Amino acid sequence: MLASGPLIAFGLAATLLPFWLYATLRLLDALATREHLVKWIIWFFVTAGVCMFAHPRIVFTWLLLMAPFVLTRLPWKAIAGLAGVVVLGAAVFLVYMMSSYKSDRYFNPASWFHTFVPNRTVPEALKIYVTDNIGGVQGWFMAAIVLIAFAVTVAAIIRPQWFAANRADSATVPGASAIDRASDSTSAQPHEQVADFAAMPADRRNRKTSASYRTPRSDASQLRRDAIAILLAFFLVGLVYVCSTALTGWFPNIVAAAWYRAETRPLTMIPFGVLPLIVFAAVVLLRAGRLPNVTKIIAIVLLAALAISCQFGNTVRSALSDAVYANMTIDDARPDEQLTATKEKILKKVVKETGTDSVVVSDPLNGSMYATAMYGADMLFPIYNAKAEKNGAIFGQTENAFASGDGKALTNTVCPLSADGDAYFLSMGGQAPSLQMFTFKQQYDTFHDQKLIDQYAKDGTMRKVQDYSNMASYAKGWALYQFNCQ
Repeated sequence: MLASGPLIAFGLAATLLPFWLYATLRLLDALATREHLVKWIIWFFVTAGVCMFAHPRIVFTWLLLMAPFVLTRLPWKAIAGLAGVVVLGAAVFLVYMMSSYKSDRYFNPASWFHTFVPNRTVPEALKIYVTDNIGGVQGWFMAAIVLIAFAVTVAAIIRPQWFAANRADSATVPGASAIDRASDSTSAQPHEQVADFAAMPADRRNRKTSASYRTPRSDASQLRRDAIAILLAFFLVGLVYVCSTALTGWFPNIVAAAWYRAETRPLTMIPFGVLPLIVFAAVVLLRAGRLPNVTKIIAIVLLAALAISCQFGNTVRSALSDAVYANMTIDDARPDEQLTATKEKILKKVVKETGTDSVVVSDPLNGSMYATAMYGADMLFPIYNAKAEKNGAIFGQTENAFASGDGKALTNTVCPLSADGDAYFLSMGGQAPSLQMFTFKQQYDTFHDQKLIDQYAKDGTMRKVQDYSNMASYAKGWALYQFNCQ
């Protein structure tokens, strides 16, 4: 996220999401036991509000992770009701989108994100997923632990009775449910519980009665449901990530659409799929009454080794740290990057010439986008998924007009966009290597077609007003052109 500045808001929401997930799970427990409902309803809405304030689209990640637990913990009537709410919300959102953003591709998902190009193969994506994007030996260690945790979770689904906690253990094991502890207390001294039971309110007696009949078989059933939910969440997160980075077509378009199709956001979701699987498997092993203590000791040692080893020698994290630091430093050490000392000087010259009211067309991925942030320039960039109205129409028309080779069509499109009647085109090199993750980068290729630029300069569509070729050895061909808007 730190390498992708505009995604900081989503990164903040992803950082806060565990609190919302925890509040949701505790609310599901409260619904099952009918205890502390008000408390967890309040916490649910507080955490939900904070996360959605950070970035509203985090709700899609929350839905993805919580849906398996809703399906395995709630009665079918509640599930049907919640499903109806989700469908209704989706329908309202669709109506809003169709009324606000005109397009003929809503019901043709194969045409969505039409410029998307996969940046990994499926095996590469799966490797990143099971290693939690950790490099080196530690990554393979992580993959091994994930596979072991996967096997333990599958075993908990097939044979949950193997791992069901002993009744005597459930009262003392951290994480044991309130119902487990209640059933232990009711069975400990029956002759002392009769009077207390009779004195209880009716609703409390009903809950106490259901708890007292809790058996190891029901514990095994609950364990199986939780294992299924954890495994489903693991598969769903993996599916979203693989679709976002390695697959094309209507199905991956639908799956990854909520996360803007590119891998950057799903990449941050990997821990939400991998870490709960590992922790769940560890807890299952530690609470298993039939396993020898040596198995539990091995599980603890492996978890500790994983947690400690991943803090050292992580090549992926080191590379990201270096890239973030480099992006914060403005010099000419990497002349092809987003912003260099030379580019900063050029952009200052550009705005001095154009002012802040004239439209400037360029490829944002070469660093020209910073002219707006630093000097208030009116930069115009085509959008990656051109719409048919509002600014989308302007972006799409400008892109198509520039690529057409028709000078008159280009000036008729660009010149009316400027507040003062003047419009410019900035040529400032290729796209920065650090922005190659942007999967729609091919749309800007037309702005790097030197033959087309020379043609427009030759036929009078635009004229060169500033030449930056002498400002650096790598700045050959860099120049500012003014469109003929007379």
